[in-house]
Amino acid sequence: PSTPYLGICQIPCYGLVNRRSCVRNFRLEAVSDYGAIGVSPPEGGGERLVVFVTAARDVNRDQITAEMNAALAAHVNPLFRVHDVVVVEELPRTASNKLMRRTLREWYRR
Repeated sequence: PSTPYLGICQIPCYGLVNRRSCVRNFRLEAVSDYGAIGVSPPEGGGERLVVFVTAARDVNRDQITAEMNAALAAHVNPLFRVHDVVVVEELPRTASNKLMRRTLREWYRR
């Protein structure tokens, strides 16, 4: 199977483009699939970028966060930062294979 490109999915608060055109030629070998959401912090303020990943093998969350932050800084905007990386077994998808971001937000709130 192909390794997914690191491209942050549509997050309105950051104004990022979709994952097919955001960051090209940058791959995370340990990640087999991913999805991103914006989460409002409890104390208020701007939304934080949270990335959910399914791992092809054991992963180091700090390393994935650092690699994603470096790619965002180089290709999108140095002010964009990944707040958290959550490793899951499988991403929730609809019958038409769309990422269910509402479910990801519920998972993150728990």
